Amino acid sequence: MSKDETTTTAADAPKKSKKMLMIIVIAAVVLLGGGGAGAFFMLKGDKAEAAPVKGSVVALDEAMTINLADGHYLKLNFSLQQTADAGAESVDTSEARELAIDE
Repeated sequence: MSKDETTTTAADAPKKSKKMLMIIVIAAVVLLGGGGAGAFFMLKGDKAEAAPVKGSVVALDEAMTINLADGHYLKLNFSLQQTADAGAESVDTSEARELAIDE
């Protein structure tokens, strides 16, 4: 090797380490900033909503038998509970049955 080749190799080494150092510093700042922002929003003292007041319970009369994949069956019986704000009107359980079947 001649002197020119060793000087260029020695001069390239500090440039690479500076670039790597800058990348590490930028990545650390981004990660710490994101973590700090996440912690701020998680710990922020918003007023929590009050739990809804429980109202009437409507039980479905019959258990449903649902045909699952691979020849398995599921027997399901459930009830619906309204909030006090819903009022005393009758409840249509057909949509709840359809959602249970879809799930």
